[in-house]
Amino acid sequence: MAEFDKNALLAAVEHIPALPQLISSINAIRDSEESAGFELQSLLEPNEDLNAKVLKVVNTIYYAYPDPIRGLAEAVSLLGYPLTRNLVIATAFIDSFRQPGKIKFDRGRFWRHSLSTAHAAKAFAEAEGGFSEEEARDIYLAALFHDFGIIILETFFPEMFQRVLEGVASGLPYVEAERMALGEWGHPAIGRVVAGQWGMPASLVEAVSCHHSPASCAEPGLNRFVSLIHLAHYGAELAGFGIFSGTPPAPFDPGVYNHLALTKDAVKQLTISQLDARDEINEMATILIAQSGAAALAKKSSRPAQAGGKKR
Repeated sequence: MAEFDKNALLAAVEHIPALPQLISSINAIRDSEESAGFELQSLLEPNEDLNAKVLKVVNTIYYAYPDPIRGLAEAVSLLGYPLTRNLVIATAFIDSFRQPGKIKFDRGRFWRHSLSTAHAAKAFAEAEGGFSEEEARDIYLAALFHDFGIIILETFFPEMFQRVLEGVASGLPYVEAERMALGEWGHPAIGRVVAGQWGMPASLVEAVSCHHSPASCAEPGLNRFVSLIHLAHYGAELAGFGIFSGTPPAPFDPGVYNHLALTKDAVKQLTISQLDARDEINEMATILIAQSGAAALAKKSSRPAQAGGKKR
């Protein structure tokens, strides 16, 4: 079994320092304040590259407006702050991992799974109700980042990730393949360390750590939050947005219903709505990947290897 070096992990993620700083700054903006749009615009203006990419995303998705949206403050006035904020974070997240990996891994499917889980979590949270403005904000963020331990593993520890992929290729579910190859250092544990190091909200850290095992949540006040992310992950997989094609979905824990007001019938209907939204999610993912500069990578990573070619 592979030995995982936690210090090497912390040293590796220092190569992407801008992402946690950006998210922390965005989280400091109050959604309800009238100045939120201008604060968000001022925050991104020094980062001309990211600002331009976000505006391209907004204008491509919302092409029906007669004139181009020229600034984030204008986007907020037209689309609302929560949606604009989520587009900024999703664009920054994908953009931070646009460099080619060293092994064959379909990042396009990964981003679609992440965005689909965030879409599902938002729908489930609205149906559940009772979440504060801050909690609703962090639910989308936690759902978007819930599996980011996988992209950390693929980016910085490709040899270890290759062992996991070999397990998946042999027919093992992904979570089981991680356990066989890495022991306790699967993507939830890696994600927890990185999220904590980045100073992410406690709810996000717990959701990243426990999204496959909600019963292991050690914070009673976060059981509902973690249960919702577990449910959203499962809903995304049922809607066809799994990270790996042809593999069984991760195990579902029905105990989450003990922490939620949502009924099984309500969840069934919401999951069906996720199926109906597949085209919308695919379109948004395609746009986000393209504007982040990761489009060529996603295409390359999903291309079958040529016979006799060198392994990456």
